[in-house]
Amino acid sequence: AQEKKTRLAGDFRSTTLLATEIVEVTREFQSWDELRENLLQLAKKRSQFKQAIVRIVKRSMEFLEATPDKETRLALLDTLREITGGKIYVEVERSRLTLMLAKIRENEGAIEDAAKIIQEIQIETVGSMERREKFEFILEQMRMSLAANDFVRCKLISQKIGARALADREFQTLRVQYYELMIRYYRTLSDVFEIARC
Repeated sequence: AQEKKTRLAGDFRSTTLLATEIVEVTREFQSWDELRENLLQLAKKRSQFKQAIVRIVKRSMEFLEATPDKETRLALLDTLREITGGKIYVEVERSRLTLMLAKIRENEGAIEDAAKIIQEIQIETVGSMERREKFEFILEQMRMSLAANDFVRCKLISQKIGARALADREFQTLRVQYYELMIRYYRTLSDVFEIARC
C-alpha cells in the first residue's frame, strides 16, 4: 500500500527504496516463490519507475547464488529474464542473465540449447555495456556455436569483432582467445592458409 502511494505520488526515490525493501524482506525469509511473485508484481505495476525495476533486478541477481537448489535458481533466473525482456534500461542485466542460463544449459549437456539461448542477445546493440564485456560475450557466443557445430553462425559472430578491438592492447588476452576460436573454426574447413594467418 505504501509503495503504491509513493509510486502514484511520483516519488521515485521512496518507491525504489520500498520496492527494494520488499525484495530484501522476502529474501530474508527464504521464500523464493513469493520473491518471484513480488518481483513480477512490482515490475508490472502501472506507472512503475524504471529506477525501481533496475534496482530490484540488480538486487535479485545477487540472490541467484544463494538459492538452495538448481530448480529454484532456474525459476528465479527465468523470472528475472521475463522482467528484463524488451526493456532497454535493463539490457545489460538481461544479457548477463542470458549468459548465466546458457552456461547452466551447457553444463547440463544441452549444448545446442545453450547456443540457441545465447544467440537471443544481439550484443552489438547493447549500448550501455562496456567494450570488454561485449568482447567476452561475443567470444562466448562463438565458443558455444563451435561446440554446437554451428560453424556458419560462428563465422558470422566473429565478424562482429572489429579490427580496432583486436588491435587494442587492453584486449590482448581476449585477442588470443579470439584467434584460438578462429583456428578451431578454420580447422573444421581444413583451411591451412587461414589457420596460419591466425
